[in-house]
Amino acid sequence: FDSFVPSSCKLGTGNPAAVVYMGSADVDNTWMQMVAAEFNLSETAFVWDNPAPADGYIIRFFTPTIEMDLCGHATLAASAAAFLYFSPPDITSTSFHAPAGVLGTSLVHREDGTATIAMNLPWTDVSDDLPADAPLRRGILTAARTSLGLDDVLSVCLAHDGSDVLLEVSNAAFDAIDVGAVADLALVPGYTRGVVVCCRGTDDGGPHFRSRFFAPKSGIPEDPVTGSAHCMLAPYFGDILGKDEMEARQDSNRGGELVCTLDREQRSVGVRGVAAVRAAGRLLSP
Repeated sequence: FDSFVPSSCKLGTGNPAAVVYMGSADVDNTWMQMVAAEFNLSETAFVWDNPAPADGYIIRFFTPTIEMDLCGHATLAASAAAFLYFSPPDITSTSFHAPAGVLGTSLVHREDGTATIAMNLPWTDVSDDLPADAPLRRGILTAARTSLGLDDVLSVCLAHDGSDVLLEVSNAAFDAIDVGAVADLALVPGYTRGVVVCCRGTDDGGPHFRSRFFAPKSGIPEDPVTGSAHCMLAPYFGDILGKDEMEARQDSNRGGELVCTLDREQRSVGVRGVAAVRAAGRLLSP
């Protein structure tokens, strides 16, 4: 699947993910990691039926090198696979039990080879702008300068779970990102997963905010479209812009589009996008 594809659904857009559907959890972590490395996509989701009397599915996420607790674009792909292939045709909502919690999804629209999916993901708060003398701020700004050509950074925030660093920049600085030695970002201690570079939208009718996601610590130099990063981005920009529904675009070389909604009472983030089938078959593996 390609997840979060733009309306054109053309090849080479969105974020690729493999979905391996299994009847039961009769394989171990080593096998799943080997299969993920074989696919060599940013994420492979392994899905099996949740044992009775519970409903929905169990889901696990693997990059080519490590297991992740949450992956938005692989959840989107797994949901599309369920609604297009292995769930009863009258089912339009389901849940995936992931290491990060229960992820509810629903089918918005279905047609040949594509599915529009709405996901309910956990809300991630961020810190205030880190002080100038904070080691993480100093380290990440130095690395961002050498690896991304960033000099004009407006805010440096850390996700409350310590996973991601958020760098808000001006539109001009965002458009001028010059990707170089991204591995330098992985050398900075103080966070565990990735660096999100983002900017506010302009007044030309485009998205409310744009982003790029770099995760060399997870074996991914740049992720094409990162649903889970919007668990942090949507609340951050929702507060800044005073909005509970926003259009977002991730401007990697593949690119993708998302719609984010905030449920402030339930502290959850809705993320909606389109997944397109690119290939389907049977995995032959010992």
